[in-house]
Amino acid sequence: MKLDIEKLSLESRNVLRASALLGERSSIPVLLQAGFEAVVLDPLFGSGLLLEDKGSLARFSDPKLVTEEKDRTPWSMKRQSQ
Repeated sequence: MKLDIEKLSLESRNVLRASALLGERSSIPVLLQAGFEAVVLDPLFGSGLLLEDKGSLARFSDPKLVTEEKDRTPWSMKRQSQ
């Protein structure tokens, strides 16, 4: 069962945003090196929003989520990722 994104913790929503800025697939080690704790990833994988792909990649379960998250991301945060 998918979790409503608005019900996620702020930290988990930030991981989702960061993942979206990286694309449909993102490196789990890169997310961890960026300072996100593994426990913050649990609700994203547990809800099915993100799926583990090839062991070290996080993949969005629905590609539309990437666009939706990018659209929700403030301009300043998008600039920091460039």
